[in-house]
Amino acid sequence: MSPRLRTRTDVGWLLRRQPFGEADLWLDVYTKGLGRIRVLAKGARKVTSRKGGHLQLFQRVHMTLARGQSWWILTQAQTQTWFPQLRTDMHAYAAASYVAELVLRLVPEGERLPGLEPLLGQALEAIARLPYGPQWVPRIFEWKILSLAGYRPEWDRCHRCGTPLRLGEPKAFDPRGGGVVCDGCRGPQMPWISDRTWTLLRHWATKPLPAVLEKEPPQDLYPELTALGQAYVRTWMERVPKTWRVERQLGEGHHER
Repeated sequence: MSPRLRTRTDVGWLLRRQPFGEADLWLDVYTKGLGRIRVLAKGARKVTSRKGGHLQLFQRVHMTLARGQSWWILTQAQTQTWFPQLRTDMHAYAAASYVAELVLRLVPEGERLPGLEPLLGQALEAIARLPYGPQWVPRIFEWKILSLAGYRPEWDRCHRCGTPLRLGEPKAFDPRGGGVVCDGCRGPQMPWISDRTWTLLRHWATKPLPAVLEKEPPQDLYPELTALGQAYVRTWMERVPKTWRVERQLGEGHHER
């Protein structure tokens, strides 16, 4: 091996695969130690490759990496965790793809968000194992990753005037301002937020994902929560995620009980 290369090991979740040349793969991985990195897996698409079977989407992989002049090169890979449902169920696959897209859009290459690696694992596991996971995990993960990225909304006070917010009083959500506003500070483009949805979002903000998912959220709040979450994601990502189109194509029939 060239003396310019240095090696290290890490574990990470595989979020995107892109063919390169005749037999190689570019991999986007969110790792425990390095954060979001791009890795070149040489020869991974060859039938005889020992690495290929360990490089499927949404797997947690233990990797040996060599650092070249411009990128990481994968030399060894071993699957640690994988969820078959994420490749066999189209709704689970779509939900996992959206979670992956949020990470890829919100975390620049080479950067790391403390707390994201375990959250990502919890999200993928819940999508795979909970009957309501494909529906609800993307809605909750939106708020969780935006908070980790520094965009946590203000829930308890009007983010404009500082007035404490209380149940029974009108309130609205301001996606561009980053929080809830009182009736007096509401602008014309700010959607009202119901007390039940406000209470649930505050709960989501303070509890870890497994605790939030101990029971299924109320189905009748799903449309409002979806609209609020997507408005906030659209504001901070500055463009519509590609996976929203897939979600619309799949339809909402599978959410109905």
